[in-house]
Amino acid sequence: MSLLFSLASVVDLTKWNELNMQSWVDMLEPFGYPVDDKFFADHLCEQTDGEILQGLMPMTTAMEFDSLQNTRQKFLEEQIPRLEFTPVPGVVDLLHDARQNSASPYTAYIMTNIGNESIRDTILSKAGLQNMFDGCFQYGSRTSMVHETVEQLKQQRDGNIATPVIIFQHTPTNITKQKAISVGKCTTVGVACSGADNSHKLLAAGAKCSIPNYSNLKAEYLVHL
Repeated sequence: MSLLFSLASVVDLTKWNELNMQSWVDMLEPFGYPVDDKFFADHLCEQTDGEILQGLMPMTTAMEFDSLQNTRQKFLEEQIPRLEFTPVPGVVDLLHDARQNSASPYTAYIMTNIGNESIRDTILSKAGLQNMFDGCFQYGSRTSMVHETVEQLKQQRDGNIATPVIIFQHTPTNITKQKAISVGKCTTVGVACSGADNSHKLLAAGAKCSIPNYSNLKAEYLVHL
C-alpha cells in the first residue's frame, strides 16, 4: 500500500504560510503588486516559484529571475529555523502503526509545492516527522499533485507502485484537480485540519470520506476504504 500525504495534511503550516506570504510581499510590492490574502490565493497558492514569476513577470530575464528567487529563498532559510511546527494529531501514531503492526508493507510519501529541500526538511524535523516518509515529491500547478507524484514515483521505482494508493488531501481544490491515475485502486481521504466547515467541502470535491485528524485511525482500516 502507498500512502500519499499533502504536507499540510500532516503539519500545521500556519506559521509557514505567514512567512511565505511575507516573503512574497517583500519581493513583489516594489514591482507594484499589492500582495494581500486575495492576491495570494489567486496568484501564489499551489504553484512553484518559477510558475509564479513567469506568470506575473514574463519579461524577467534569467539573471533577474535567479536573483529574485535566491533573495526570497535566503530570507526563508534564515527565518524558518525560528518557527515552531506541530504535526496534525494522530499522524505520528498512524505512521508508526503502518510500519510496525501492519500485515502488509506500507510506503509513505509527502507531496508539496515547496521546492527548497532544506525548508521541507526543517519543517518535517521541527514537527517530529523526520525520517518517517520514504520520499518527498514537489508538484506544480499545471497538473494534479497526485498525478505528478505518481509519475515521479513510477520513475523512481521502475514502474512498481504498491497498491492500493490512499491519498490524504487538505484542500477541496487539490481534490477537484486530481486526475485519474493508472495504478489500480486509489482512494482520497479529506483531512479537514484547516477548519470544521472544511469537511463538507472536501466530500463535495470528491473525497471518499473526511477526517478531522488522524487520531484513532489504524493502518489496518485503510485497506477497507
